[in-house]
Amino acid sequence: MTRDEIIKKVRDIRIQTSKKVSSSLIGSYHSVFRGQGMSFSEIRKYYAGDDVRFISWTSTAKNRKLYVKDYKEDRSLNLIFAVDCSKTMEFWSRDITKMEYAAEIIASLSFAALKVGDRIGGVFFNETVEEYIKPVSSFRAALSAIDRTLSIQTKGKADYSLVENFLRGILKDTSAIIFFSDFLMNPDIILNSAKSLQRLNVKHHVIPVMILDAVEISGPFLGAYRVLDPESGKVRNVLFSEKNMFLYKKRIEEHISTVKKIFSQHGLEIITVVSGEDYVKKFSLYFKKKSGNI
Repeated sequence: MTRDEIIKKVRDIRIQTSKKVSSSLIGSYHSVFRGQGMSFSEIRKYYAGDDVRFISWTSTAKNRKLYVKDYKEDRSLNLIFAVDCSKTMEFWSRDITKMEYAAEIIASLSFAALKVGDRIGGVFFNETVEEYIKPVSSFRAALSAIDRTLSIQTKGKADYSLVENFLRGILKDTSAIIFFSDFLMNPDIILNSAKSLQRLNVKHHVIPVMILDAVEISGPFLGAYRVLDPESGKVRNVLFSEKNMFLYKKRIEEHISTVKKIFSQHGLEIITVVSGEDYVKKFSLYFKKKSGNI
């Protein structure tokens, strides 16, 4: 995309996601990252997903609307978006690439985080750390994260041990780190990646997000295709017959199951999203589950 196209895309995402950021997402996000050492801050409006144990019944009765007691942590939380910028992340089959889809999710989560006073930052990586955005509590930081997700050049493969060491060295405060990747790697690399995120998860709140394109799930239409491997640059002629389609779908289902199993074995629950689906609902349910509200 040209710079003008990127600016327009950022503007469009800002408009679209501002409509999608529901009270449910804000409330569930706020609940899941609460710390243990909290002090009373204020009485505020209830958001769907807030812990019902904090409802202020006196204020609710007086105003005839739900209000909750808000507690602030001793620290201000950093929300770090860690984006895999390897070549496979630029794949698309319809109107949106996986990187563009990640940008939309980042926008929604940023707006939810800013609503409760958290700081927004980002790290963009492949075989190196391409860029780091220092976490700050400003709308400009959110726009920077969206902009870089859309404009950064994808290349190479993702090195999770590299970004692990980088984040461990630079993040002094406990942070929430959301990793965006398609995790289309062989099982050995996925295992090593899960170990890296597990080590980060000792101090931080780590959430891996697996982003896939709809065609990567269902496969293309029947027929002959020239297929490019984005990481190696090799091109192959592939016939997608009914038999091959069956084998492909079986293999991708097995791969997704393997990824989930490996991360689960390392204490991490992975969120799987497919371009075009309702990610707001999926993240809201995930946060509610983690906070014990469902």
